[in-house]
Amino acid sequence: MKIRVLGSVNVMLQGQPVGPSSSRTKLLLASLAWQPNEFVSDEIVIDRIWGDDLPQRPKDTLYTFANRLRKCLDVANGATVAGRVIRHRGGYTLECDPNEIDLHHFRDLATRAQEAVHRGDDSAAADLFGRAIATWGGTALCDIESAWAERARTALQRELLAARVGWARAGLELGRQAELLPQLSSLADEHPFDEAIAGLHMLALYRAGRQKEAWEVYAHVRTRLVEQLGEEPGVKLQELHQALLQREDHGIAPRRDTVPLPRQLPAPVNQLHGCREVMMRLQALLPAMTQLISPLVIHGPAGAGKTALAVRWAHDVANHFPDGQLYVQYWRCANGDRLAPGDILPGLLTSLGVMPSWVPPGTQAQTALYRSLLANRRVLVLVDGVVSHSEVTPFLPGIPGTMVVVTSQTTLPELVEQYDAPHFNLTHRNSRIPQVSVSLAEAPEYGHSRISSVTV
Repeated sequence: MKIRVLGSVNVMLQGQPVGPSSSRTKLLLASLAWQPNEFVSDEIVIDRIWGDDLPQRPKDTLYTFANRLRKCLDVANGATVAGRVIRHRGGYTLECDPNEIDLHHFRDLATRAQEAVHRGDDSAAADLFGRAIATWGGTALCDIESAWAERARTALQRELLAARVGWARAGLELGRQAELLPQLSSLADEHPFDEAIAGLHMLALYRAGRQKEAWEVYAHVRTRLVEQLGEEPGVKLQELHQALLQREDHGIAPRRDTVPLPRQLPAPVNQLHGCREVMMRLQALLPAMTQLISPLVIHGPAGAGKTALAVRWAHDVANHFPDGQLYVQYWRCANGDRLAPGDILPGLLTSLGVMPSWVPPGTQAQTALYRSLLANRRVLVLVDGVVSHSEVTPFLPGIPGTMVVVTSQTTLPELVEQYDAPHFNLTHRNSRIPQVSVSLAEAPEYGHSRISSVTV
């Protein structure tokens, strides 16, 4: 059994569609397939299917659609249970192997391709990107309509574009410019203002011995930008144009071995009185924390010195994290909204060596790539000014080695509950000499004692 959303929405059995047939049931399937094996509330599903145009009894109607979808899955499953819709109180879950859904198979291949790019394996990257692109059967969600479906389509088209550009870049590195030219020409027509695609098209033409056409591509792009947007091409495209005019075939991406290690910590406070004991207790956690994926939480009221303490300690132990230090600071935008992880992850990925045009769209795909890049590395990540656990979880590593330190005005109990995260509580005092009380908790599964709470 396969579930298809990258094209028409359907359940497939031996390559043949078995339903559902109604657009609303297809919307339910797409909504649940968007996040398989996760609880999706009635309210979210109803909004994705109907938006503001609700039927009289939406939950009853949704229940009917869920039964229809179950029948399709029963037909596809046959004697085995490869996928099923589970009703919970207040919502539904689609239980299945995510790789049986074309969307998640595509994302898995694209993430693995990005990993291959990062380690310099262009052949594997080209193969994986090509296989990812081949999972598409047309315009995503092409036979369903809703406001959510339109937003999802737009996001998925961006993911496909990133894969197509990644495939072209890897192919150019392998000298496949002749093979790439038809695809790059088509991409350039579809995205006439995308300077990264224009640069790839120019470089492929140049390397294929069609220098005059490469220069003509630049001239057309420049005219289009000036006449319709009132802007000259960006610096990178201008530099590539000059290099090709001078018969110098410069690559359009920096050498991978020249990407500097991230050193993003802000300057430490020089005078941090009375914290020697606290710093020692923090440092005592190092051996344990680098064997776990749980974050270390430093919390307390405004003005208690959380950030100053965390930054000072991070500088002191930076030598334990030879692969770099990342700094994430949450703050409010000019319109009053807080930053979200999706606003921050692209910057972290470029700090870890990913070209900006290769950053995949969507927080889920960015988080997957971020964790892949941190695998087998020792990086310190300081996440400052957190208000909820959801602002932390995207930055947690997938495997031990990287350490995440969090500062917050709240205790973030979800992190303590889910990850058994050790935490330091800083209380604001008039005195600059902190008073410290420590309680230790045994963690026999890791074979060491671990600080669960410290009050300062």
